[in-house]
Amino acid sequence: MEGLFELRSAGVWAAFYADTPIETVWGIGGQSALELKWLGVATIADFVALDAQKVRDALTQPKQLAGVKSYGLSENVG
Repeated sequence: MEGLFELRSAGVWAAFYADTPIETVWGIGGQSALELKWLGVATIADFVALDAQKVRDALTQPKQLAGVKSYGLSENVG
């Protein structure tokens, strides 16, 4: 499936979630997908079954939350 579509019933959601790899979800990048795989998350169904705190712990970068830059910026622009 490609594009946008509406999931109207719980039965359709369950089937879609069970068949959809977590890395295909918009907003889940490669690094986040790897972190989630360590938690046993392969599909959307696995993700929604996780405890919310486990998700936060896996996907939150403590240095970024403290305001520490996690990447360098080039001074050479243009």
